Amino acid sequence: MHLRRHIPLLIALIANNILWLILTELNHYLSIWSLYILTPALFVLYPALNLSYRKGLLVSLLTGLLQDSALPLSSNGFFTLALPTLHLITFRLRDKLHREGGLDTVLLLQVINLITLMVLTARLSPSQLGGLTAHLLALLLQILLSQLVVLVTGNYFLGLQRRLGKVFFKEVREEEAPAT
Repeated sequence: MHLRRHIPLLIALIANNILWLILTELNHYLSIWSLYILTPALFVLYPALNLSYRKGLLVSLLTGLLQDSALPLSSNGFFTLALPTLHLITFRLRDKLHREGGLDTVLLLQVINLITLMVLTARLSPSQLGGLTAHLLALLLQILLSQLVVLVTGNYFLGLQRRLGKVFFKEVREEEAPAT
């Protein structure tokens, strides 16, 4: 059956959508203080480490489109371009990383997320009233909160996706096993 080949892709898409829903809800509560948490590196870690290049790229593109459609500010397709780029970087480095997670994976996740947030801040700061210096404290707090969320949830989210993959692959293998 053709659907069984795409189970890892579906797991990654569903997990990314659930994570996006949780982050959107968290950002809703943080909007009282004009804070917004962005964690683009979390969305590309599992597809880049565990899927083939094309499937991971498809997951990254669809997740980027979802994020750009729901972003409260005009990013002009930033995440549609950024997530596949992050996927490419992580995919190229995956031979040097532990696929089960670890310190090197967490550090890569932190660096990728920080660079993406800095690029987004530099890109959007001219459009803000007063420029970057007027909003520097709020931007630094947002970056700190985003990095903290990545640090706390990065390995957990990656492990959760892997466990889901093992559960579904086990069921698929049991169904395909010949009856004796």
